[in-house]
Amino acid sequence: MWQRDTGWQEAVISVGDLGRWIEAFAALGDWTVQHRGAADRRLLAHWQLGSGATAEEAVLRAPGDEPRWIRLVRFDGVARTTMRGGAQAWDTGGIFSLLIRTRAIETVLAKAYEIGWNSFNDIDVMRFSTHVNRNVVLRAPDGVCFGLYEAEKPAPGTQMFGMPFTAQMMVRDSRASRAFFVDKLGWGTWYDGEATLAINQFNMPANYAGRVPKNVVLAHARPEAYGQVEIVQWRIFTGRDLASRCRPPNRGHLAIRWAVDSDVAAAIRHRSEVLSGPTSVALAPFGEARLTTVSSPAGALIELIEA
Repeated sequence: MWQRDTGWQEAVISVGDLGRWIEAFAALGDWTVQHRGAADRRLLAHWQLGSGATAEEAVLRAPGDEPRWIRLVRFDGVARTTMRGGAQAWDTGGIFSLLIRTRAIETVLAKAYEIGWNSFNDIDVMRFSTHVNRNVVLRAPDGVCFGLYEAEKPAPGTQMFGMPFTAQMMVRDSRASRAFFVDKLGWGTWYDGEATLAINQFNMPANYAGRVPKNVVLAHARPEAYGQVEIVQWRIFTGRDLASRCRPPNRGHLAIRWAVDSDVAAAIRHRSEVLSGPTSVALAPFGEARLTTVSSPAGALIELIEA
């Protein structure tokens, strides 16, 4: 069930083919379907979709990871495009990727290639702050990306392809995004500064590797919370701004959902520009909830769940 007073719990991905995605998560990490069925029409109205729109959704869970899940949604009866179709890492707007820990990065990458996914880069070693990880960034269908991280000594219980722990966002103005998460959502930060990594994660020209600084902010609802966000503002490189496309029913990383108490939701609604809600909706298989949707300055949707 919903775990209040933690980080975001649910990542929502808009996809073109539910069956293909369910098979992919099963192949990469033995994820199982907890629910599959029609989305509540009140939810479609909340997202301001027309009366002809329908949607089917599937809730997936990684093995041994009961409190967190991914919700896949396929929309029909309404025109849609891909939020970040053909996008480079330095194109801004919405949620760029979900970061996932793994204990076997070569195995997952090989399986990803077998099912038709791709990657920006080969596996490389990333050193950031005190953390050392082997890393590769996967490119999946529907403009969706996943960053794989294998620690030098994976923690006990680390899955092959487990639940995302961070939502990564490419932004034009890291200060504005930081202010949204800190001042409006009330989150804290554990890193806020400049990073220039030698690793070439995103297939930039080789002569730029290690020479392109980025402003990076890592924010969380609570220090011990699992779901956090990474805000990245590229320097030197300037890309397209795709924020206006990062809305339902377009395909891609659609939203992250954060379960909160009613007083927290009311305070955030008072401080933020609300796109929609609060709306009573059924979020199967977990039951009725009140949903409020707000947007970061870079177009990343944050949905507040009041159980």
